[in-house]
Amino acid sequence: MRSTGSGGQRRPPIYDVALAITSPLEVERPSPEVAREAVEAALLSRFVRVRSGSLELWVYMGPNQDHLLVTSRPPGGPRRAEEPVYCSCASFQLRFLSEEEALACKHVYGLRLVLRGLAPHLEVAVEDPAQLADIVAEVMGQGRSRTLRRLLAGASAQGP
Repeated sequence: MRSTGSGGQRRPPIYDVALAITSPLEVERPSPEVAREAVEAALLSRFVRVRSGSLELWVYMGPNQDHLLVTSRPPGGPRRAEEPVYCSCASFQLRFLSEEEALACKHVYGLRLVLRGLAPHLEVAVEDPAQLADIVAEVMGQGRSRTLRRLLAGASAQGP
C-alpha cells in the first residue's frame, strides 16, 4: 500500500472547487454541499486504487459503506484523460435511472480531484485476481470489503 499525492510538489490552490470537479461533458456544476462533501472525501484519502495485473478499479472506503468506481479513458489517450464513469452508490444509480444530464455523485467528483492530482489516494496491488473479485462481491453484497481492509492493514504493517 502506498499513499500517493502530488509527488511531493505543492498542490495548486483550488479557487473554484465546483469547476475543478466538473467534467467538460457535464452541463451543470455540483451544488455547494455536494462539492464540499466531495472535497472532504478526497482529502481524507478514502479512495483506493486496486490493481490486479491489467485490471483496475477504485473503491471509496466510506465510514458506513464502500462504493466501487470505474474509470475510463479514450483508447490510446493520455493518463490524465481518465474520467470516472460509474459509481455503485444509490445517488449515482438514481441519477442514471432518471436520465439526468449530470450523473456525477460526490464520489465521482471526489475521484476527479484524485485523478487530477489535487488529493491523495491509496494503492493496493493484488496478485490473485480472485481477491479483486472478492472485493467487488463484498462491496456489492455487504456494502463493505473486509478483504480490502485486510490488505490495507497488512500493507501498512509491512511499512513503505
